[in-house]
Amino acid sequence: MVAMIPFIIQLLYGLSFFSMGIVVLLQSGLPAGLIPRSALLLLGLFGIAHGTHEFCGLLLLVLSRPQTFVELRNSVEFLDLVLLITSYVLLAMFAVDLLIKAQFYARRWRIIPPILLVLWSLSSVFYWQSFPSTSFAVLLADTKTFARYFVGFPGTLLSAYAFYSIARVQRHSLNHRGFIYLMGTASAFATYALFGGLIANHPARFFPASALSIETFEASFGFSVKLVRTFCAVTISGFVSLELVIEMGKLRTEWSRLREEFIAVIAHDLRSPLASIVTGAQLLERLEGDGSTGHKQKMEQIIKVILTGCNSLNRMISDLLDSSLVETHRVVLKTETIDVIAYLQNVLAKLPYLSSSNPIKVRLPDGKIYVDADPQRLEQILANLLSNARKYATPGTEISVEAELKFSEVIVSITNLGGGIRPEEQAMIFSRFQRSKSARKSNVAGIGLGLHIVKGLVEAHGGRVWVESVPEQNATFRFTLPLKQQSA
Repeated sequence: MVAMIPFIIQLLYGLSFFSMGIVVLLQSGLPAGLIPRSALLLLGLFGIAHGTHEFCGLLLLVLSRPQTFVELRNSVEFLDLVLLITSYVLLAMFAVDLLIKAQFYARRWRIIPPILLVLWSLSSVFYWQSFPSTSFAVLLADTKTFARYFVGFPGTLLSAYAFYSIARVQRHSLNHRGFIYLMGTASAFATYALFGGLIANHPARFFPASALSIETFEASFGFSVKLVRTFCAVTISGFVSLELVIEMGKLRTEWSRLREEFIAVIAHDLRSPLASIVTGAQLLERLEGDGSTGHKQKMEQIIKVILTGCNSLNRMISDLLDSSLVETHRVVLKTETIDVIAYLQNVLAKLPYLSSSNPIKVRLPDGKIYVDADPQRLEQILANLLSNARKYATPGTEISVEAELKFSEVIVSITNLGGGIRPEEQAMIFSRFQRSKSARKSNVAGIGLGLHIVKGLVEAHGGRVWVESVPEQNATFRFTLPLKQQSA
């Protein structure tokens, strides 16, 4: 029975990650919640790859007995190496994707996983060339250790930091259990980074594996490294799965609420333009056939009212269609190279109606900044943000439009002075049909699609969008656009 304990631990180890991968992949097919769908997909693939890697370890335990399975064991060792490095790269990609999309880190962070993979490859090639007479099995084992050091340790630490960041930033919108689950996951990943990334499975010729391996650690401290790794795997799997179950429950509740709110908002907002159109049509019917000058003037006014109502309906329908394209990731861009500074000046000159009660102050850098963008969609982004700023600005105050070049992207900021947005509402205002409590209480028209469309269009351009606000003072919406890539 005692001899079965390593097999049981290894089996539990693999099952924990594999089951987490299945649960996360199922969740990635649902509408985005706390964690973006692309990040969930990467985390799910990591769970399946890492779980399968541990199953290979279980098979290696079985094959370690008889000496007749040497070739099969070497094949399994090689497969195990491929699964190990693949899972760690996927984990690093997950962490970076989560930090970029949920925490507004720059897209240049995406270079981290390839750098880690190159470092591992170079170190492995150099090691194999330095010890050509070493057995194939030993070289594979040491290459796995390099994978843990160069990819596994930093990738796992990045994941711990990503979960910690999500918990910290979203603490206002999370319930107590959700916050505990995310912080628990961060702690488990940090512990797993130490015991799974720094402690080598076997002693090796290089540091720190020469001094810190499972054998030396257990001899010094007297407890099982495999047991700690398994505990971390179970904790990560449990907390992530529980958090996603809570997310699914929240999504069901949220979709039910959104459905009811959508019906109520659409019914309310459709009533005004429809009432204008119906009333105007009835008046036109009464005035039909009357050729007097006075009646002609009235007819022109009525026609303007009808056109205004039709334009309002057209905008609402367009927003609904654009929202559908954004939600299903079917936005098609017709990009061209544009000077974003000149473009901003032209667009702001074309939208004078926005500055009727709130003058627009423009601060743009000198020179030219080129980006690849869809001019029509970019104008839609600016119009939505400026319209939103005007709606909630204190009458008579300035709306500020600024642009700045920062590293490999241009940041456009639009600031208004007014009620601002509370911290707990900042994360949800980019969701579909979401409006802040102050907006819902006010008489400002809107169905909560403008910012959702802005987010989708900005991300389709490869950028990011977020809000910074001081409640009761101001709100600043910022979005980024990657600079045009210079051809070699």
